[in-house]
Amino acid sequence: MSVERFPIVYLTGAPATGKSTVCSELSKQLPELLVFSYSAELRKYAERRTGQSMSEDDIRRLSGVAITPEDVQGLDVELAELAARRRDAGPMIIDSHAVTKEVYGFRVTAFDTATLSAVNPDCIVCLYTLPEVACQRIASDPRGRPQISAFEAGMHTQLQCSVAAQYGVLLGKPVYLVDSSEPLERVVAHVAAKARLI
Repeated sequence: MSVERFPIVYLTGAPATGKSTVCSELSKQLPELLVFSYSAELRKYAERRTGQSMSEDDIRRLSGVAITPEDVQGLDVELAELAARRRDAGPMIIDSHAVTKEVYGFRVTAFDTATLSAVNPDCIVCLYTLPEVACQRIASDPRGRPQISAFEAGMHTQLQCSVAAQYGVLLGKPVYLVDSSEPLERVVAHVAAKARLI
């Protein structure tokens, strides 16, 4: 008799590609799904360390100033432990992006090899959209995200896709690049199918 192992999915993409929206829709369809929003959990971790309250907008706006490498390392340990437990309890999506826009350009804060192996997602799904679409989405709903040019949006997407591909190579796991400029229901269906959530 085999024991069911639930999928752990790493969902990524540059800002304004729709990660949070896709996770929200999947949660409505799959009540047993646990969504681990890395930015929200990182904010909580930093708040515990500093004793100061921060909004998610603050984290997006201040990024490298508000969050230390030690915060990231500490949360990574917690994430790996949670992922190990979830394999027997229910499916999990890790909503995260390693690439952030900073005042000087971009920063990549990727998982180290040990953490990546410990989390061990079954697949990596990376959302992308046209640079113009990303710029328009950020302009209409900033949520603490800096306004960027089409060039910067394109570069951000390329960097994030590169990290996703590297994770797949290191883990020997599939990487799916999903065009999030399609209607939301189609994007959600693609992600659910590729991640084997349905």
